[in-house]
Amino acid sequence: DLVPILRQVEAREQKDTRDYLFIARALAQTGDPTGAGLALQQALQLAPQSRSVHLEYGYHLVDRGSLSRARDSFRRGLESAAPVTKLANFFAFAVAWPGSFLFLAGSTLLLAFGFLVRRPPSWLDALQLSSGVSQRKSAAIVGIAVAITMVALSAAFLANGDRTAFVVLCLATTGSLVWLVASPLKVPIRNMSRKMFSGVSALLRGQIYRRLRQLPERRQAALLIVTTFAIVFLVPLVEHIDLRLVLLVSLSLLLFSLLGTLLLAMLRYTGTLQTSLRWLAIAGTIPFLLFMLNVERDRLLYTGLTGDLLEYIVAYAMVWFLGVALALRMSRILSRSIVEPVRQIMDSVARIRTGDFASRTGVVRRDEIGSLAAAVDEMATGLAERDRIERTFRRYVDTRVAEKIIADEAGVTRGNRIHATVMFCDLRGFTRLSESLEPEGVLELLNEYLATMAPSVQRWGGVIDKFLGDALMAVWGIPEPITDGPLAGVPTERLAVEAAMEMLASVDLFNARMAPLGYGSLTIGIGLNSGEVVAGPLGSPDRLEYTVIGDVVNTAQRLESAAREKDHLLVGQSVAEAVSDWATVSELAPLTVKGKRNPVRVWTVVSIRDSLADLIDES
Repeated sequence: DLVPILRQVEAREQKDTRDYLFIARALAQTGDPTGAGLALQQALQLAPQSRSVHLEYGYHLVDRGSLSRARDSFRRGLESAAPVTKLANFFAFAVAWPGSFLFLAGSTLLLAFGFLVRRPPSWLDALQLSSGVSQRKSAAIVGIAVAITMVALSAAFLANGDRTAFVVLCLATTGSLVWLVASPLKVPIRNMSRKMFSGVSALLRGQIYRRLRQLPERRQAALLIVTTFAIVFLVPLVEHIDLRLVLLVSLSLLLFSLLGTLLLAMLRYTGTLQTSLRWLAIAGTIPFLLFMLNVERDRLLYTGLTGDLLEYIVAYAMVWFLGVALALRMSRILSRSIVEPVRQIMDSVARIRTGDFASRTGVVRRDEIGSLAAAVDEMATGLAERDRIERTFRRYVDTRVAEKIIADEAGVTRGNRIHATVMFCDLRGFTRLSESLEPEGVLELLNEYLATMAPSVQRWGGVIDKFLGDALMAVWGIPEPITDGPLAGVPTERLAVEAAMEMLASVDLFNARMAPLGYGSLTIGIGLNSGEVVAGPLGSPDRLEYTVIGDVVNTAQRLESAAREKDHLLVGQSVAEAVSDWATVSELAPLTVKGKRNPVRVWTVVSIRDSLADLIDES
């Protein structure tokens, strides 16, 4: 799949840096590292300041074992880069400045070694019990073994830039950093999590959320109301601050888990994400309103006795309305951030469905929607390339055969027996004519002639099997009989004879058109034969051709050769018998053909009656 595109890019006269980078990567994939290096050098000549080209060339040199040259290439690519960029290309940084990299790794491992000796971890207890060595000595032995290993890996990395050694060094350094940071904090974190988040762990693990989704929607709504009232009225009654926080966080997570499950349920009824988010935003403000009313209940009761209740109700209502407005605004922003790019993707998919493979989503994001948009764009690019290949393929193979090959139907890809009619058509005296023409003139004349003959074959339902210089081979009945249209059910012999007679008439029109150009009068000979053939792929595993083989094919070609001096149509016995009801046929003297013991009976078609041409023209 890659080689044709590679050859197409290599054939361009004007190449840019991206072309050479593609050539280098393609050659590397196809097993030509020398060619890949030459392509990268060409890219460097075009863009000597390009950071990406220097880095890619450095990776190529590392793979080829040229570590010193790779170090120079990496340094040129990273010298002016920001620290973040250098860290992003950490392997290139390590090869370019191995001293800094090994100093960082060695310092981290030394700190870890010191911490290991000073505070041996619990897993050394098993080593102490099995060997009888104290924890500190065991830690020292482990540290020395790790140090020797790291020195050996560092030497391997310095010698040839070994990537395995680099990965092991990075993993050891990262693991040491994590252990240095997390080990002293392990006990406090464990105690804090047990004290504050014991009731929330099930929610964080997603177990409660999965169970909530299994509940009926009515029970989910009822549980949502109970959770809301618990947050509003029960949590404020808890005096212990830690327990109150644990209950508040747990019930809040349960509340939002319920809101999430109801959101998925509402999508089945509302049909749009925007409407669901709007109602959930309004519902989300109600618990806070109730919580505020519960906290201020004493003041409300007092104002109710003094006559100022209306003012407080108006004030609380204004605050709640403001909260609702802000929630609706946030829900709109959230829905737009989700819905609009999804609509863009849907519009692009709709255009792609209609065949507009140049369509792009225009969505650039870092989240899952952005990944989906990028996947749709990549799909459009792949479909465009596939469409181009398919259109090109159809120019070289008949459309019906191409569709069967693309669909991977067994009858085409493995071959089958089928009744077919085979035609061979050849120009007479063309070899003598081509001696007086330049090669370009020969090609032009042949294309004009074949462009005149081919439509007659296709018009009458035939498949052009191949062009053989100044001859063509056509078959009727493959890849399967015609089942629709005006030609459905018509015997293949009749279709082939109709096409042959039309081709004989087209030769006169072709000669009249080419006479002003100085070409002589051309004549053709046609041979037809029908019977059982084997139609299927022929060739090697790397180069196949869909064609038909059998004695029927050989006899048709011999008939065409026999018509060389007669300038008319010769048909075999099977064709003559099939068309005798509507065509005038005349039997000729039997022919002795190469490869057959007995002479072959031969007929010529003098004329046809009740032609189907008018029926085809009307359709």
